[in-house]
Amino acid sequence: MIENYMLYPATITQLVQELRRACDDYNARRITNNDFRELVLYYAKEHPEKIFAGDDYNPTLQIKLGKKRMTMLEKMLEGYQFKIS
Repeated sequence: MIENYMLYPATITQLVQELRRACDDYNARRITNNDFRELVLYYAKEHPEKIFAGDDYNPTLQIKLGKKRMTMLEKMLEGYQFKIS
């Protein structure tokens, strides 16, 4: 199901739009927990610079995504270890 989402967003704003849509789809039960986790982990692996800033989340992402969706994102990334390359 992740093919329904933009896999290579060019900006943080586009990434936020896709994450918002995924959170809303998850809440509306249009995608499963596994699909949602797969998408979030894909973004974390392929676009870490847009999600993370140092040892925290990108401030733009936090502001634009909102508190409740940010909590969902944090739950999906629980146990994920950011790899420094």
